Amino acid sequence: MNLGYESETVEFKLTTKLIKEGVKSIVAMLNKNKTATLYFGVTDNGDVVGQCVSDETLRDIAKHIKDSVRPEISPIISREPIENNAHEYIRVYCEGARRPYTYKNEHYLRSATCDNKIATEAEIRFLIKPLEKDSFDYPDSGEFFIDGCDVDKILPKTKIEKLLRNLWEETFETPLLIFDRCVIIGGEVSLNIEHLDKIKSNLSSSEKYFLSLFLNNYSTTIVADWFKELPMLVSISNKKGIQKIQHLFHIYPYLLNGMKVNQDE
Repeated sequence: MNLGYESETVEFKLTTKLIKEGVKSIVAMLNKNKTATLYFGVTDNGDVVGQCVSDETLRDIAKHIKDSVRPEISPIISREPIENNAHEYIRVYCEGARRPYTYKNEHYLRSATCDNKIATEAEIRFLIKPLEKDSFDYPDSGEFFIDGCDVDKILPKTKIEKLLRNLWEETFETPLLIFDRCVIIGGEVSLNIEHLDKIKSNLSSSEKYFLSLFLNNYSTTIVADWFKELPMLVSISNKKGIQKIQHLFHIYPYLLNGMKVNQDE
């Protein structure tokens, strides 16, 4: 039995001995997506192997969450049977909109399958603000808002290319990340993964972080494979750049993942 892949809302842990890491992931996922599902008794690749589960096991999980997560959340904790196996696995499901959440007074934010530690409450509030549905009202945001956004419309190639090129070239100055070598715009929009794979090890920590923001829109699996540990977000000074990228992919969630463009302009 296999549960699939970890994601920005799903985390696998082999055993409840890893409860600290698991609950930390819950907090990171809630801060990013307001929902989180944690499984115990499941390998990193999604294979269900199970573990010994008792009522006390479930109580220990509930107590750890209650004692360590603020604001408090109300998880749904269930034991799940495994066919032809005496062991069981555990599912912990949480929802929460009172962000930001902390684990033992520390802030975390999910990026792909990584739980990044954020230094201050002010910093994490800044980072999650673009994720709120009606939060795109920054005092100086007018200069980078996308004019005439229509998520149901197939945009002309020239508009998409200008949109992406301006943001990409504003974000990256290194000659390793030249737009025309990294972004492919034909009938669809995509990234040149072969090129990016070759040069990724030569990028700075900041460049890797910003590249991961674009890659998240293309494939969270690649981000997890390429960047096991993303740099501390607090060390990155280009906060407006983060807002711009997050805003773009909020408007066009499939922009780098097969979005169609109109060749007849």
